Amino acid sequence: MNIDRDARLEKPVITANMTPLQWANTEKYWTLYKKESRISSESDRTTHSLTCCDQELRDQLFSIHDDIFEMNDVNMLKRIKNMAVKSESVIVAQVNLVRSRQNPEEPIRSYYARLKGQAVICVYTVTKK
Repeated sequence: MNIDRDARLEKPVITANMTPLQWANTEKYWTLYKKESRISSESDRTTHSLTCCDQELRDQLFSIHDDIFEMNDVNMLKRIKNMAVKSESVIVAQVNLVRSRQNPEEPIRSYYARLKGQAVICVYTVTKK
């Protein structure tokens, strides 16, 4: 895939009360953003991940974590996730998956993407025979 280097990707936005699926998608986009923006140094990744947070979430992180500027990007993302994602029981996610139905006007690809996203949250694994 060729991406025009002049057409920069927008920085991902992390807000409070994200669902686990929203967080999973944001993590994937963050990986793409780091690669395409050529953010290579540890301190740059940490700074950029912090600036992805909206002001409210960033203020909460500053208030709670005194050591925030000494963290590496992996620990920073763990702390951000802990603050941003509203936790959901795996059982609740599994029940929601079982109850999922395709909406009348919903294209099959959208329905498939929604099911697959919900399955990721369910922490199912595939066993091979």
